[in-house]
Amino acid sequence: MGVRVLLAAVFAAMFVGAAPSAPVNPQGGTPAAPATADPHAWTQRLGFEDLTRATLARVEQAMNRGQMTAQTAADIRARLAAIRAEEAVWRQALEKPPGAGQAILGKLRAVAQEVSWVAPLRPVTPAPTAEWEDLPRFPPLDLRPFRLTFSDEFERMSVTADGGAGPWYAPVHSDFGAAKFDPPGPEGPFFLRADRRAKRPSERSLLEIHARRTPTGWRSGLMQTVDGKGRGFAQTYGYFEMRAKLPPGKATWPAFWLLTQHNYTDPVQDRGEIDVLEHYGTDPLRLHVAVHLKPPVGWNIGGIERPWYRSHKIPILDLRTGFHRYGVLVDRDWVTMYYDGVPLARYPTQPAYRSPLYMLVDLTMHQKGLEAADNPSILQVDYVRAYALPEDWPSR
Repeated sequence: MGVRVLLAAVFAAMFVGAAPSAPVNPQGGTPAAPATADPHAWTQRLGFEDLTRATLARVEQAMNRGQMTAQTAADIRARLAAIRAEEAVWRQALEKPPGAGQAILGKLRAVAQEVSWVAPLRPVTPAPTAEWEDLPRFPPLDLRPFRLTFSDEFERMSVTADGGAGPWYAPVHSDFGAAKFDPPGPEGPFFLRADRRAKRPSERSLLEIHARRTPTGWRSGLMQTVDGKGRGFAQTYGYFEMRAKLPPGKATWPAFWLLTQHNYTDPVQDRGEIDVLEHYGTDPLRLHVAVHLKPPVGWNIGGIERPWYRSHKIPILDLRTGFHRYGVLVDRDWVTMYYDGVPLARYPTQPAYRSPLYMLVDLTMHQKGLEAADNPSILQVDYVRAYALPEDWPSR
């Protein structure tokens, strides 16, 4: 504890008054035009980690354009590293002096202001302002004119490690929630279950994702239809559906969702996410859906400036009673959520969603209720399918 306080004091002494009060172009001349009327606005909107990444991205961009010397860039990086170290000491301290966190953030903002003159590669786009629109749950979706483009009925084990044959790859996405994601293996987390007594033929073979408590914590699985290089199944527009039975328990957090393939192939675009199903064990009678946008990888290259999302909670009484179909129809105008084939709600399609989307299925856990969670907790998946829009669809 004493060492941490001493380090914090040393860092504070080093950086008081270190940054100038106005943005400076280290190469001289006229600064590039700011992206907004207030060139410092972005330094106030972003949190510590995002602001650090955005500042580093601006430094890299200025270097690439020949607008900043290598020595200036190295000095700014060193100061950012020291501020990050000070923030880490503060975050881990058991006793935090009042106002110390804001003081550290203020130092970071001062450094960020020094590179406010570096303009993004393309204009910054504002976050969407629309709200979800509830639908009358009629009429049911008729899939007969749609063309099936992807289907896994899980009659064989089709989940492979990243770089395998696919069509599912696990894990590629990073961990989140209270469980770590494992690759497929003899001990799970992916299992095939055969039940010849099932009344529905498709249920005679199921994929199960098991979340298990282990000596090192909870372990579970996430699978997706592209590998770590973005290769695999993705589709622009269409209908995407999973039929599954959700696990009980307050701590469970199963999901079926879509991500933009250009996260891998064109990282300067806004990254899109559509959550078709999120089910929180602490909220068992509501289906959670959401749309997300995240800044391009690298920041300061235009697009949306900070992560944005709009979630919607839909009351459904029978979510845990047997198998149900969770679907989303994406066309040029709307992202429309379906449950057992009937429409629930829709949100205007954002530009990022007008690009190839790939599918993900996972089971992770929440901290709340974790001690009393079933071990294992099991998500059962009957099938996952995708369809292309009909040729005469009004919005393609």
